[in-house]
Amino acid sequence: MINLNKRFASGIIALSLCAVSALPIYNLAAVKSEKIVFPETESYMSDTENAVSAERKILYSNLNYLAAKETTTEPTKAVIKPAPAKKTVSPAKKATTSKTKTSAPSTAKKTTTVKKATTVKKTTVSKTTKKTTTKPTTSRSNTSTAPAANSKASAIISTAKKYIGVPYVWGGTTPSGFDCSGFIQYVFAKHGINLPRTSAEQYNVGSSVSKANLKAGDLVFFTTYKAGPSHLGIYLGNGSFIHASSSKGVVITSLSNSYFSQRYIGAKRVL
Repeated sequence: MINLNKRFASGIIALSLCAVSALPIYNLAAVKSEKIVFPETESYMSDTENAVSAERKILYSNLNYLAAKETTTEPTKAVIKPAPAKKTVSPAKKATTSKTKTSAPSTAKKTTTVKKATTVKKTTVSKTTKKTTTKPTTSRSNTSTAPAANSKASAIISTAKKYIGVPYVWGGTTPSGFDCSGFIQYVFAKHGINLPRTSAEQYNVGSSVSKANLKAGDLVFFTTYKAGPSHLGIYLGNGSFIHASSSKGVVITSLSNSYFSQRYIGAKRVL
């Protein structure tokens, strides 16, 4: 098509050039004939020349128009040929399909993580319940006996100290006057513990305790005016005891006292 257009344009250009070259001859012939038949002024000649120039301009403009058409048609065809519009669409579709494919496993991962979280919560709850059930039982069993004995001993000792200064009375069992065994029997009875009347009988109650393992509230025994346990007191701790002394009444004395340290024979625990 391009070659035909070029040939058509070149033919038109050749014809136009022939016409342009022939026009002056035709015009001159016409002018001469008109001068012979109808002689006119120079103004008429100028009009004819102007007409010829106008026709030339029209021919030149037609030639330029044809040349412009040839130049415009060729680049448009060159631009239209490379048109890969479909290729640009296909990667976008691939991208969308790849996105949809990758989004599916993400949801699966989320569901699995949720299941794991729920199982972890169940295990933690079971562990906490086990701990809460076991702790109170162990703490109660360990502390049920020792504090009760300690509180009992401290209560008995505080009661015994109230009677410090009460005079010694042979066979006395009241706050108006105590002997050693009457004093012990009276104080322990205040706290619900019934003991025999004499020191020898009280020595046969409870369990034996070594001197190194004495605790507050234990009964300490001595041999004084006769063989065997004839005197006793309540151990206070820190190597001292409270008793009804025949010379001083109710008083606190140290176990390291020269008189009592030599006459110490043993101890009993009744609490």
